[in-house]
Amino acid sequence: MSEVQFLREPVQVEAHISAGGLRPEAVRWQETDYAVVSVGRQWPAADGVHVLVEVYNGARMELVFGGNRWHLQRYWPVDGLV
Repeated sequence: MSEVQFLREPVQVEAHISAGGLRPEAVRWQETDYAVVSVGRQWPAADGVHVLVEVYNGARMELVFGGNRWHLQRYWPVDGLV
């Protein structure tokens, strides 16, 4: 894994919302679609609900859902991939 990138960029997220929490299934960021392969922990914060996900290429993302919008808070790329 490469060094974490702090971004806070708007993204589009396809997700299911249930009593168990948020379940992102796909993320569209910088004109690229990323399929979510696993969802990690979630926690509430002042700016919204934070959700950790792993996408198909092994990269990890911290997504935040707040104010009825999603943004990408942090991104951990896989070495050599963006």
